[in-house]
Amino acid sequence: MIPSFYDGSSGVPAPRKRAGYFCTYTPVEILAAAGFAPLRLEPPQAAGDELPPYLAANLCSFARACLTGGVRGVWGKLDLIVVAGSCTAMVHLYSAWRATLPSPPVYFLDVPRRSGEEAATFFAAQLRRLASVLGLPSGSAGEVLLREAVERYVRQRILLRELCGPLSCAGAVYRRAVLRAAERAPAELPTAPPNECYPPAPAGPAIFLTGCVVPDDIVSLVEECGLRVAMDDSCAGSRPLQVGDEAAPSGEEDLFFNLARRYLNRAPCPRMTLESRLAYLRSIIKSIPCAGMIYFALKFCDFAMHDFPQVRAVFEEAGLPAIFLQGEYGDAATGQMRTRVEAFAELLHRGWRS
Repeated sequence: MIPSFYDGSSGVPAPRKRAGYFCTYTPVEILAAAGFAPLRLEPPQAAGDELPPYLAANLCSFARACLTGGVRGVWGKLDLIVVAGSCTAMVHLYSAWRATLPSPPVYFLDVPRRSGEEAATFFAAQLRRLASVLGLPSGSAGEVLLREAVERYVRQRILLRELCGPLSCAGAVYRRAVLRAAERAPAELPTAPPNECYPPAPAGPAIFLTGCVVPDDIVSLVEECGLRVAMDDSCAGSRPLQVGDEAAPSGEEDLFFNLARRYLNRAPCPRMTLESRLAYLRSIIKSIPCAGMIYFALKFCDFAMHDFPQVRAVFEEAGLPAIFLQGEYGDAATGQMRTRVEAFAELLHRGWRS
């Protein structure tokens, strides 16, 4: 049983406790409203090379790297870990983390794969339970805190989409750095730096980069090969910014249901239903011009293996070439990977020049 973090004697949530989470389907607004500083836990890529206890070698290397990062203490002191059940590997991570690390307490958040009203109702119930465990006050006091957190994150995401969206002149590696900095300071609204302050994107063909967890090394490799990442559709890229219905919730609307619906209707990752994923990609192809698609999948990722053939068909229907890359989280940009990306870049450059 996870203890409550709410200090009832003071009447307000204890400030600046740190809540770590892995999956971007975790509603950070609830963590912030309960007095926590949300911290997205992305393990160092080198951590993926080790095999931590309780996790098999044929499991997703990102999940293994997450557990290794926890054992090493790379994120410092944390007061809570939230593990969203986004895939089988994360379910195993939850069990292994509890068995390996006695503290901090770990909370499991069940996330549906669908986005309809029934799924939103179920997810809203999960969010209410999370808020209760974290000690968010009930009634109007908790509602005020949650509404303020929701409005703050809405403003932040809108600004970040302007700074880090497909029309940004900055490179994808830099855009990721901006997103991570914003995640660590949600109360501070980002501002656009002068043009000369950030490295520009390559001037070559624009590509759509997608997958589940796309390591930074792959993004760097793509840009080194002269390709501009128009859309970084990954958990570490712009996907968390694409939350549906950013209008501020009305006073009559249930805040938990509103949050549940927003998160389930955001840009879907491969773990969501195939129908929603393909519909989203078709809309993106129409709105964001690109010359091709690069799909990166971690080894042993069942969702990505199921997702790619259908995604490739959508891009090929639009006359856009696609390439599938597969690798480990800690050793993604291998020499063989570079050769394949360079060959794909040359193909796109020939079509781009003609």
